[in-house]
Amino acid sequence: MVEDILSDKNLTNIIKNYLGKDAKLDTISLDTTKLNSHSNSISEQWHYDNVGNRIKMFFFLNSTKLINTEFIEGTNRIKHKKFNTLETRISEEEINRIYKKKIFCPSRSKAIIFDTNAYHRGNYAKKNFEYNLGKIEYRRILKFEFSNKKISDKFFGKTDIIGPRFTFFSSNFNFKKCPIIDKHYLTKIDNIYFYDQGCFKNFN
Repeated sequence: MVEDILSDKNLTNIIKNYLGKDAKLDTISLDTTKLNSHSNSISEQWHYDNVGNRIKMFFFLNSTKLINTEFIEGTNRIKHKKFNTLETRISEEEINRIYKKKIFCPSRSKAIIFDTNAYHRGNYAKKNFEYNLGKIEYRRILKFEFSNKKISDKFFGKTDIIGPRFTFFSSNFNFKKCPIIDKHYLTKIDNIYFYDQGCFKNFN
């Protein structure tokens, strides 16, 4: 599935047209988020990620209407000057006063692509009685992140939330079909390839 997604030419064109010709894959992760009002996540607050323009793609592995992602169109073009966790947050009151929200609910085998420089947040809080009856809802996604190499290189060593990192591929993965992967950051370890900027050697 991952190889099919990353080898899709339309996806590669979208990412490179938006981020530039030096755009590349940063990381892939499998994330499961349960509906739980007792476990507040920092990503539930309105925020922009403190790394400038960077693309995230959520490929949904299940459908649910109880967990969603909210996004403010047009705010990806804001030139932010503050890049720490506290100052990248914005209040619900300010959002409601200035902006209009778009809501994306998970739909199995569908995906959303967005710039994390825009204001966004996840909604994971309890929303109906089914949770109390024992039906625990969840969202399961394959999360892909992409950035421009020149930008992520500036952050290398300063933060671990941008740049090639923490991703593994099987030895039979066809990297030639996936030009969005920067092969310089692949390191073969036994029968797998480790994709990480902090531990790499040239891939032949």
